[in-house]
Amino acid sequence: MVTIRIKWSKMLWFRLGGTMGILPLWVRSIVPVGRSGNSAPITKTHDVWTSADLRLVMKQEWNDPRSGKRTVELEKLSRTDPDVALFRVPPGYEVKTALQTLQELEDKLAATQN
Repeated sequence: MVTIRIKWSKMLWFRLGGTMGILPLWVRSIVPVGRSGNSAPITKTHDVWTSADLRLVMKQEWNDPRSGKRTVELEKLSRTDPDVALFRVPPGYEVKTALQTLQELEDKLAATQN
């Protein structure tokens, strides 16, 4: 049995870095008795918080009593423009065609065989 609940919560806005428009999705699934050698039902959860305006998953949590809890969260998200220096071509960088690269490799291979 899988139960899916969708709920809107203003509290999540602050908990997830102040991003407005967080859509939480909680998925609960129950592993029936005996399915995995278990003597009692096992409840697993997978929670996903998605930013509606950014269209990004901001946080995911998986919880399974057999393997524990795992959390992945987007941190330090900035909506400002990145530093232009990040996009500058490094000194000494050359653009080559595939043929140029293959020719260089052939030349190096021929030099090692001589």
